[in-house]
Amino acid sequence: MVCTEKLIEVFWYVYMLTNMYVSFTTVVEAALSMSFTRDARARVTKMAVLDFKPGSGPWPTRDEQLPIIDLIIVAYLPNERDIIMDRVKYLCTQIVYPVDRIRINCVYNTPIPIEPLETELVELQDVYSQLRVLKVPGSKSKADNLNYFFTLNTGADVIAIFDADHYPHPHNPRWAAERFMGDSEVSIVQGRCVIYNSRDSWLTRLIAIEFDKIYAVSHPGRALMMTFGLFCGTFRGFNQMSND
Repeated sequence: MVCTEKLIEVFWYVYMLTNMYVSFTTVVEAALSMSFTRDARARVTKMAVLDFKPGSGPWPTRDEQLPIIDLIIVAYLPNERDIIMDRVKYLCTQIVYPVDRIRINCVYNTPIPIEPLETELVELQDVYSQLRVLKVPGSKSKADNLNYFFTLNTGADVIAIFDADHYPHPHNPRWAAERFMGDSEVSIVQGRCVIYNSRDSWLTRLIAIEFDKIYAVSHPGRALMMTFGLFCGTFRGFNQMSND
């Protein structure tokens, strides 16, 4: 109604060229990501077979030389009251990393008291020495929770950020730590998100495909092709703290 036929033709060609570019780069990203995917599968398979424990090899870095990690799970308690205990216990019992060099931080907010859950979370600190439960005063969002935690002087070398519905691979912190130790120029490590209930329904299968396209294809392929990364979405990776 507004554009002339000639202008519509111009817009149409621009639209087609843009789609061709997007399609081409997507294909290239997919091809380049194959090597990353193959290597990741081989490493996961090797870990599953050997099931390395702290103090055993062949980890390149000795346990006592590993960076101290603050692993954070961020929660809005009213929404995640049914899963938070399970996730906290999973992180405290299943993560394979020297206990004296990792802290599991449950950083949450809630507009209303949720009992007995909050008390039970606090009492878990007596069971797991690496656990710290922090209720953020005045917080109205998960971003507020993180901003509050970042004001604390914890002495950690690396910060890992997860949502409350995540099940990190047991060797996740160790893999990230070895990347930092192996290359001083690495400052952020992002992992791959896998939907753990992908077989429950056709909807979860579609979501799993979408996440695989993002984390297993686009991110590694784009990193190799264009030498930059996107650190966003569900899994926020690890952020190495500066010495300053």
